Amino acid sequence: METGFNFEYCDGLANVCKRAVDATSDLEVLRHSVRVLPILGQHHNRWHVRDVLTSILQSITTADRALVALEALQAAGVEPVPVEWSFEEFVIRTLHPVLRVGIPKVSERY
Repeated sequence: METGFNFEYCDGLANVCKRAVDATSDLEVLRHSVRVLPILGQHHNRWHVRDVLTSILQSITTADRALVALEALQAAGVEPVPVEWSFEEFVIRTLHPVLRVGIPKVSERY
């Protein structure tokens, strides 16, 4: 994902994703946001994007939303780097149990 936009624009995209997830509570908005944020953050090395993704995932309290988010992380790419880059073990421990168990398995797939 090579683009010519600057860091502020990258952070702005992440912020729009967060606002959309919060405002709509729509599963498709959640799915698309969680799928793209690990890739966006990793390719632009933006810690703010990772923080936004973490915030979105930490707000998940139901199993259905957690499953949608986990499926989106699985679809984040054919390589594990974006998912591994996005999460530290400390963060994983703060997530819904479905995500806590599933995220390490996403990285193991590759």
